[in-house]
Amino acid sequence: MRLILILFLLSVSFVSPLAAKQEGCLESFRDSKTVQINVKPTVRLEYEDSQIITAWYGECILVGTKYGLSIYDIHQPDKSIALAHITERAIENITVNPQDMTIAFNVARDSTVYFIKPDKTILTWKAEEDAIRAISFSPDGNLMAVASAKIIDTETEYGLYYDSVIHILDASRNVIMTIPSDHDSSAPETIVTKTIFSDDSKHLFTYNLRQGYDSDKVTYWDIQTGKKVWNYDDLFENLKWIFGTDPLWITKASMSDHIAAFGGKDGVNDWDDYNGTAVHLWNVDTQQRLGYVAISYSNSGKDEEHLTDLTLNHDGSILVTAQNNGAVRFWDTNNDIEISKGIQEKSSVSQLQYDSSEWYLSLLADNKIVVWDTETLEKVSSFDPLKSS
Repeated sequence: MRLILILFLLSVSFVSPLAAKQEGCLESFRDSKTVQINVKPTVRLEYEDSQIITAWYGECILVGTKYGLSIYDIHQPDKSIALAHITERAIENITVNPQDMTIAFNVARDSTVYFIKPDKTILTWKAEEDAIRAISFSPDGNLMAVASAKIIDTETEYGLYYDSVIHILDASRNVIMTIPSDHDSSAPETIVTKTIFSDDSKHLFTYNLRQGYDSDKVTYWDIQTGKKVWNYDDLFENLKWIFGTDPLWITKASMSDHIAAFGGKDGVNDWDDYNGTAVHLWNVDTQQRLGYVAISYSNSGKDEEHLTDLTLNHDGSILVTAQNNGAVRFWDTNNDIEISKGIQEKSSVSQLQYDSSEWYLSLLADNKIVVWDTETLEKVSSFDPLKSS
């Protein structure tokens, strides 16, 4: 397989990220030349054919698919620029440095992270493990977390991942710490698939997929020492009061500011005997549960309106939840009440993401990227990147 990465050489002097955003986030990617990068060949798995990954870049959206990486103007989604082209596999993760707007991404079942710097130079970093599973930048832009793992068989859809580790990189892409996931003794078999830095860039929140299980784990790390601060088992064991909504089988989680949101099946007695789906809110510093939001209710193990995704705004004051019936709802995390009229899509919703200004909320529904104005709750645009590529 060849991954063709488009190297952008501007005919004018370098424009700062802020200025580029003001004049249009696509403008700095015009007048491009291409450079080819060889990547270890492998077949594309079935799920990768329809995979769509997104990340905000100013008021544009970066989109990763089986075709590669492109950037779209949300107001004119018919206008896009291809940043990378792939012929096999698919883009699996995209993240943007909030300070200098460096773009980082990786390809499914591959060990290389690609960087498109603000001056349009291309850099790479390669893990010793077989596959990158998650990437994120710290809020100050000085650190990067790269979660990677070994894999038994890269050619099969059910290849088993193991020996998950978290690498912390500095601004020069040097590894300053590596944290084996088995440092969290409650979840040695898990694979880290999501990483979020704390606002002070001193801690890291990880979502840990438990392969073959109905519930997953979350862990909060001190990245200065490489030690676990807490995981969900610790939080649950330290609860003073246990309610009918406990325990929670976590299937979705996020963190913003000092708030962590854990979503999944609640009041679980067995896989088919539970209350429904809900979100529990926690303070990551005090390790205290702050609140609870019921999303759906189970009837004999059947729940057609179950939680499919969640996200928090940047200060953690608003929780957004998505459901299998297409409902997108907004909640005040200070008092656990629903606010605004919400959004209704026609199909199941995933990949909720605020832009940096919180003016827009993007989501994925029916293989379409949909952008909503968060103030008016009017649809800004909708497009299918698999058809437009």
